[in-house]
Amino acid sequence: MLFTFTAIAQKSGNLNNGGFVLTQSDRVYIASSDGLWMLLASSSPVLIEEVPVSMLQAHDGRLYYLKDLYGTDLYGFTSLIDQTPMNCLPDGSDKKQIGQNRAVGSRFEYSGDNSEIMEMDVFIGYQSFTVYDGRIYNLSNSGLPGEYVYFKGQTGKIFRAHTETGETEKFTKDGFVKASAVKI
Repeated sequence: MLFTFTAIAQKSGNLNNGGFVLTQSDRVYIASSDGLWMLLASSSPVLIEEVPVSMLQAHDGRLYYLKDLYGTDLYGFTSLIDQTPMNCLPDGSDKKQIGQNRAVGSRFEYSGDNSEIMEMDVFIGYQSFTVYDGRIYNLSNSGLPGEYVYFKGQTGKIFRAHTETGETEKFTKDGFVKASAVKI
């Protein structure tokens, strides 16, 4: 039978593997390279989002997920280049973009003779996208959307945004504080 496995929506193992399966009531949702599918025991699969999706989660009667855009990277390979956070009702209606498009990939800056990398920026998109308790959590560093900088001695920071208002906070040693420059 299709629905004999345990709900695994917000479990860490499911999120670490890309959030590809979500069970909710009598439905199973599958996030795939073909799109977001809804399976009901009594019918054929229904496609509710026609682009690749990942990090599928549920909160407060809505589905949350990332729309993944694939394209040609700097090296000519097809790879993930952009992510957009979305949400919708469980039947796929009322789709909303809930944050900025964020780049995925790398950018290098070389020394004058091009022999040594001086700086490398890795754009992580929403790689750490997690919905929990009415907030969307993600990793960033410089305050620029989705940017995580290496070779500068800096470390990543955790940001969270309220699912309804978009109000963003940054985690510090004193807890979460308002972060007006960063938006989900």
